[in-house]
Order: sequence, then C-alpha cells, then structure tokens
Amino acid sequence: MDKTITIVTVSFNDATNLKKTIENVTLQDYKNLEYIVIDGGSKDNSVEIIKNFKDKIDFWISEPDRGIYDAMNKSLNYAHGSWILFMNAGDTFVSNNTLSQVFAHDIKDDVCVIYGDNYLVYPFGKSVNRASSNLDFSRHLPFNHQSSMVRTSVIKKYLFNTDYKILADMDMFYRIFKDGLGFMHVDVFICNYLMDGFSSTNGMLLFKEREKLLGTYGSLGYYIRHVKQYLVYHFKSLAPNSIVTVYRSRKYKR
Repeated sequence: MDKTITIVTVSFNDATNLKKTIENVTLQDYKNLEYIVIDGGSKDNSVEIIKNFKDKIDFWISEPDRGIYDAMNKSLNYAHGSWILFMNAGDTFVSNNTLSQVFAHDIKDDVCVIYGDNYLVYPFGKSVNRASSNLDFSRHLPFNHQSSMVRTSVIKKYLFNTDYKILADMDMFYRIFKDGLGFMHVDVFICNYLMDGFSSTNGMLLFKEREKLLGTYGSLGYYIRHVKQYLVYHFKSLAPNSIVTVYRSRKYKR
C-alpha cells in the first residue's frame, strides 16, 4: 500500500505559531512526506518565516482566501501524497516519529480515514484527549481533526463545505462516515492541539453549526438548547479569565 503523505499547514497573520509548527513538521523522521504551507496573504512576517524554511517545504503560497476551509480546499490542488493531514499553525506532532508510528500499522485498502489520540494544549498545561471508541457524531467530531488523515483521493471528492466556518471538518467526516467508507483508529498520540483557535473561542457559532449539521436547527429542542448554551457562554464571557482557567485546569487535568 502506498503510504506517502502530504502535510498541510494553513495560517494567516500568526507568524509565531506558524514558525513553531513548521519547525515541528520538518523534524518528522518519516521519509515519504510532502509538506505544503498555505498562507492567507499575511501582513506580519509569516512569509519571511516560510522563506527561511523553503528548502524543507515542497510548495507554499501566500494569497488572500475565504477562510481556513477555503485554504484547505485550495491545498488539495497541490497535494501529491496518497494521504493528507492538516497540521495548522500552532499545532504540532507529539513526537518526531509520529508518522512512522502510524504507518507501522497494517492499513487495509478499504480504510479511508485513519485517526488517533491527541493532547489539548491550554495555558495551564496539556490534557489527554482520547478519540471516541465509537464514531458518534451526535455531539462533536469523535476525534481531533489534526490527529487524523484521509486518503487524498477521498478528500478531493468530498471537500470542505465552506458554508461552515467552524464545523466543515466535522461535516466532511460525517458525510464520509454516512457513505460507509472505512475508518481506522490507531493507538498513537498524533497531535498537540492548541486550544485558542477560532473554533475554541466561538462557542455559540459552533453550537449553531452543529445543530444545522445534525438537522435539528430550528426545532423546539434547538431553541431550548440555544437558551442553555447562551447562558453558559454568557457566564463564561463575564467571568474573569483567572476563574475560567482554574475551572478548566481542574476539569481537564489528567
């Protein structure tokens, strides 16, 4: 089986995190790797950082796009690996041999999505985030997007629906799942996922998109859940950051 993989990093005006991710990706010991960086036309020094690593990046582009999922779709035009994994600015592989660990597994031809476990990275430290043992999409994506990889031929067929600003990845994986394509879990911690991105700071939009994805938007239950979610996120927005940090550190500490 062809185990070549394309790693894509998408970024916009996030030079510090972009540098961290590029440095991390280029340390992978896996040889059959293609690396692509898609920058959204950053005005900071992101392009200078990319150029500093140009010998280790197979393709990069910096131009305006219509958001992260549009940039991800764009990257597929340049991907040549049989598999593709998105490791966006701020996120990193857990170890330098992560991909080698993943591809040491026996991956059958009918497997279209491989997914593993990850760590959530907060200001107070790391938290273990195990992928769900069953693929239940009713509440959230059962695994972390950056801890998964998809056959490139499959993702080019499904693409990301850019009508979703947060959950286009969940939508795509859900469509693949409903069509009966094969998923495989590997017991590998793949990604350190930085918990300060757009999806982790826009709770109400995330709630609304999840309801649309599951077909419950506009129902009576939706409005009841909407009020509950609004109160929760409104409280969090009013609470001092120190209190929220203490709460999260106790809730997610492992």
